[in-house]
Amino acid sequence: MDNPAVFKSAEIVLGNLTNSALTTYDFKIVSSTAIYPFDFILITFPEVIGLPSENISCQSSTTKQSLAPIVCSRSEHEPNSVMIDNSNGAKILALEAFMIRIDNVMNPNTTKPTSPIKVVVYDSVQLSRPTAKDPENLIVTTVIPFTVSS
Repeated sequence: MDNPAVFKSAEIVLGNLTNSALTTYDFKIVSSTAIYPFDFILITFPEVIGLPSENISCQSSTTKQSLAPIVCSRSEHEPNSVMIDNSNGAKILALEAFMIRIDNVMNPNTTKPTSPIKVVVYDSVQLSRPTAKDPENLIVTTVIPFTVSS
């Protein structure tokens, strides 16, 4: 497979819509191909979105099964990215909704739309081979300006 399959759908819900707020980012992904144990998912955020420098906390679930805990860490190779390791996970079937929550993400400091967040699934055997990706529509827009009280 030279070109990765495009997810059937991908969406993101922010826990807080205030710019510059620390919040949760909930991703809901429906992949058009299966995601296997040991595959990994790379989520690359635009630079205007802040990630914790260490100890990234995340959880996952599907609509049909409970998943073993996943491991999230900052990517060493991609700036402003989170690598999600599915080593302990089960096979996630094609067209099964898969949810990922990442905690303590800093919203952009503006209410202008960001460039897209990129979500790519990589093959567990050939780690450099992407097998599925988002449709490049995951844009973050905060709608509540941050205000400072005096």
